[in-house]
Amino acid sequence: MKNDTKKILLPIANGTEEGEAVVLIDLLRRAGAEVLVCGLTSPVLTSHNLQIIPDKLIDDVDVNTTFDAIVLPGGMQGVESFRQNSHLTSIIKNNYSKQSIIAAICAAPLVLKDLNILTAEDKFTCHHSLIDKMYPENYSNDKVVCTRDIVITSRGLGTAFELGLFLIEKIYNTNKKEEIAKSIIFS
Repeated sequence: MKNDTKKILLPIANGTEEGEAVVLIDLLRRAGAEVLVCGLTSPVLTSHNLQIIPDKLIDDVDVNTTFDAIVLPGGMQGVESFRQNSHLTSIIKNNYSKQSIIAAICAAPLVLKDLNILTAEDKFTCHHSLIDKMYPENYSNDKVVCTRDIVITSRGLGTAFELGLFLIEKIYNTNKKEEIAKSIIFS
């Protein structure tokens, strides 16, 4: 029997926005995904001083590992650490080249811009304080989740549920998204 479990990488670092990370981990695991939470360090102290012990260190993940999706939470300090971690950025680039879904919320679209995964031609969204550091002319004011094929962006903690459900629909299907939305009383 073929294993259809979806593998998702969700990195965290000191300063990661814990609300975004936990909502996304929770929703994706409820959908049945194997979410590998990888820390740049262990333990991780999040943006609001919550200590999280990751499943694994990012340096222990082979750069050639293929995931169905990589989901980057925000939090400016955490995102700056993501941007500076060549091992993580190699994993992201490698997976993007294999057509894995790459999602980023809040400040994390900066990582996608750095790696030319998000380009000047793409509509996107992010935390409003970072619009000028991105491509202001392509910022989508009217969407909480923007997508170009396998590249997905969202605004911040207040849109984490929408992003999580969008990812479930993209990775699985509409029925799974509706099942999870109903189970968490999301309307």
